[in-house]
Amino acid sequence: MARGSGGRRPRIKETGRAPAIGGARLALLLLAAVLLLFYWKNLVGFPGGRVFFWEDFAEQNYPYRAFEAVELRRGSFPFWNPYQFAGMPFAADVQAAAFYPFNPLLALAAGGGRLSPVWVEGLGVLHALLGGFLLFLLVRYKTSSAYASILAGIAWALSGFWVVRMIHLNVLSVVAWTPLLLLLLLVACERRSLSAAAWGGIVLGVSLLGGAPQFSLYVLFALGALALYECVRPREPSARGAKRLLPFLYLGVILTIGGGAAAVQLLPT
Repeated sequence: MARGSGGRRPRIKETGRAPAIGGARLALLLLAAVLLLFYWKNLVGFPGGRVFFWEDFAEQNYPYRAFEAVELRRGSFPFWNPYQFAGMPFAADVQAAAFYPFNPLLALAAGGGRLSPVWVEGLGVLHALLGGFLLFLLVRYKTSSAYASILAGIAWALSGFWVVRMIHLNVLSVVAWTPLLLLLLLVACERRSLSAAAWGGIVLGVSLLGGAPQFSLYVLFALGALALYECVRPREPSARGAKRLLPFLYLGVILTIGGGAAAVQLLPT
C-alpha cells in the first residue's frame, strides 16, 4: 500500500512479465559482443582465422549445407544427392534439414558454385546467440533480475554444451529454440492462452526441422515435464479439479501444430 497521496510506493517484485524492450536490446547486444569476442577468429575466414573443420562439421554438416545452398542457387531443389554411393535421397534425410528455415538462406552466399565454410560456422554462432537470448527471455519472465537473466543467457551460450556442439549444427538448430518453447508453454498455462500454445506449436515445428531427432526427443521430454509440473503445483482454489489438466491441453496444441508444421520433413523421412 502507498504511504499516502504524496508518499513513495514500495517496490513490488514483478515476475511473469515480458522484459522491457530496452533490457532485451541490451541483453542481445551484450550476448553478441561476448560471442564475437569468443568466436571472431572463426568468422574472419582462413588464413588468419580458425575453422570448425573436423568430425561432423567436415563430414556432414558443411557438405550438406553447401550442397543444398549451391543447388538452390542454381534454381534446383535438392531432392536427390547423386554424390554419395549410387545416389541417395537428400530432402528426405532428416539430418540434411533441408526445410529448416535458416539453411536455404545460405543460398544467398553460394556464389560461383561454392559456399564458404565461414557462413556455416557463422550460422552456428548465430544459433548460440539465439539460444542465449531466448534463455534470457525465459529467465526474465520468471525473475525480477535483469542482471541474472543476462548472465544466464551468456553462461548458456558459452557453456561447454554449446562450445563442444558447435560442429553439430543440427543439434544447435533443435536446442536453440527450447527456452522459447518452455516460455510459451508457461505463458499458455499461467494466462490460459491458446494463442501462446499455438505459437509454441509453430516454434516446435521449426525446432523439429533442425535435423537432430534424438535431441528433439529431449525437448519433448522437457515440455512434458513442465506440463506435468504445472498440473501438480499448488494453485488457487479456482484452478483445481479438471482445470488442473489444462497444461496438457496446451501441450497437446503445441504437439499437434508442431507435428503438422514439421510434417513436410517427418513424413518423407
